[in-house]
Amino acid sequence: MIYEVRATIFFTKLEQAENLIRLCTSAMIDAVVVKPDQPDQEGSTLEVIKCYHDETPTKPCTLITWTHPV
Repeated sequence: MIYEVRATIFFTKLEQAENLIRLCTSAMIDAVVVKPDQPDQEGSTLEVIKCYHDETPTKPCTLITWTHPV
């Protein structure tokens, strides 16, 4: 049995986002790799997206991704 957690949480304060990023990054130490002996193995990832939807003019979001080491 594998448990997957997904969340989309928006913050207006960078400090709040950074606190959650630190928590998730430390939790990735215990993460597992799905199908570790197969070529299509899947590791855990953490995506942080800088969004500019509330700015005028808007601009594209910036994706920052951390991947659990395989």
